[in-house]
Amino acid sequence: MILHPIELEYWQKRREKWFWRRPDKTRGEELEVVVRDQQEGREHEATVIYLTGLGQGPDDALLLDVASKANPTVRWVIPVAPKTPIFVSNGTLRPAWYDIRRFPYDPAADRDHDRLFASVRGVNEDEEADDADFGTEEEKDWASKRIVVTGFSQGGVLALLVALTHERMLAGALVLSGYLPVREDLSRLVYDLNRRELPIFWGHGMADVDVTYSDAVLSAALLSPTSLTRSTRTHHLSPTSLFYTDPSTRLNLTNTQFRSYTGLAHASCEREVTDVVRWLRGALPSGGGRR
Repeated sequence: MILHPIELEYWQKRREKWFWRRPDKTRGEELEVVVRDQQEGREHEATVIYLTGLGQGPDDALLLDVASKANPTVRWVIPVAPKTPIFVSNGTLRPAWYDIRRFPYDPAADRDHDRLFASVRGVNEDEEADDADFGTEEEKDWASKRIVVTGFSQGGVLALLVALTHERMLAGALVLSGYLPVREDLSRLVYDLNRRELPIFWGHGMADVDVTYSDAVLSAALLSPTSLTRSTRTHHLSPTSLFYTDPSTRLNLTNTQFRSYTGLAHASCEREVTDVVRWLRGALPSGGGRR
């Protein structure tokens, strides 16, 4: 796909409006955060932003205890999702990054982009606050490459969108039981951001009935066709899917790992935790400390 200058300018303006402008305080777009510093006596070398799933709070941050012990120099930042009426829960106020109308989730029909984009802006603001002591552009680029955005379920959706559309290249994105948002437009929104080598880990249970495995496969295919085995593409990727009907929606990233877990529903398992810890160890920079 080639975007002509007028088209590129249009998508750049969309990106700036949707993701890069400051959060609107009057609409509650700023987020509270819970911070778990690196282990006592260790220098802060990297940051992991963890985004929880629907109905979860900071105490529900999956994998945090195990992953923090394995990465003692990492600061963990956990933004607190605002409570909002959730349609699938009969309008009950629940911590959420955006509304969900049904399960299994249907990205083609069930979209709350206004709140999703507001959540991206809020997370971006938290990330900038973490790097507030870096002044020059070179220093900010250096600091951003020491940040991994992670999340479970809709938190993973948000993490993926933050990392792909961020003004700067981050160290990576980790998605657990999520899906690819804004998939018809995302390749255009990131067209000039050079995200091909962004490290991404995607873990998904094959028995997930909330965010289906088949949609996870489609999401991974759009991100990076090479992340899937031929068998997975053959058995789980429909010939009528967006991957085949509109190749312009493919992002063609080159550093995406997709991991399937047999029998796992909308949750995590010990094998996934092990894979996550291993991937984080490789994605997070070591040494160098605070510049």
